Amino acid sequence: MSALLTLTWFTVLRFLRESRVVRSVVWPAFLGPATVSLTLLAVAAWTTPQLSVAVPPGFPAAMAARLSDEGWLVVEEPDPAVAVEAGRIYLGTDGETIWSAAFPESTFRLENVLRQERGAAWRMVPTRPLLPHEGVRVVGGHGLRPLAFLYVLYAMVFAMGSVARDRDEAIIDVERSLPVPTWMPGFARWAATVGILSAAWGLTVVLMVVMMDSLAPVDHFLRGVGAMAAAAAVGLALIGGGGIRNGFSAAFATGTFAVAGLIGVGTSLPMGSYLPLASILSNGPGWSSALGGLALGPPAAAIFAWRVGRAS
Repeated sequence: MSALLTLTWFTVLRFLRESRVVRSVVWPAFLGPATVSLTLLAVAAWTTPQLSVAVPPGFPAAMAARLSDEGWLVVEEPDPAVAVEAGRIYLGTDGETIWSAAFPESTFRLENVLRQERGAAWRMVPTRPLLPHEGVRVVGGHGLRPLAFLYVLYAMVFAMGSVARDRDEAIIDVERSLPVPTWMPGFARWAATVGILSAAWGLTVVLMVVMMDSLAPVDHFLRGVGAMAAAAAVGLALIGGGGIRNGFSAAFATGTFAVAGLIGVGTSLPMGSYLPLASILSNGPGWSSALGGLALGPPAAAIFAWRVGRAS
């Protein structure tokens, strides 16, 4: 065990000493939040949203006309309170009560119009906070999926690239002379890849949740870990002896098609949401993806060791 931990630790250090590796790992962590921020700035700068308010059937025509004159878009809803609570619209009123999930400024503007129409004086009334609707949280989860897919490709490339690099530097031959089981160096590469990318993926999930809340962020994280572990296992098994016979590009192309194919096939299966790679496009439980992906590491290391032995 100490030999395995030592090999894994030094593999991690070798990854972190390469600036290209560090840049590629850190970049996705800020790609999502930066994209969300720039999108919000663009929307705020180039659009002027029209304030919308839900009203019930039979709402007074004079009051509706006054709201329209004040720049409001009046939308008829069977029950304005339900529409606001469900997140379909941010403001609703029946002429006497206001239901709001909007900013205070918009709520006060609507209240001002209604009080003028009704000739009502200002008075303090108890407020009932609305439950946060799930629409924004679902969108936040969707934003994590393409980033997870990017990390999945990273995992496959890291696993393959480390072997191709070590082949060129004759490190694989040195590893074969070490007094350790033949599968151990490959497993150390796989574990280092999963460890580094899981840490970066965790940072990405945290930053995205801070920028835009997400449903079940822990499950998103676990699904990503499982998918990265599976992709790294595929890459390690396919690269084998480091491309001695077929070259790195052939193994890379095969691995890309294999990962994409497994994701496509998995999403079409009834239980696909439980599979490591397909889970990043679903809402399945994170634990099944993580356990399934991590379980692929040892057999991938064994296949890698067998193929290295055959290629030498």
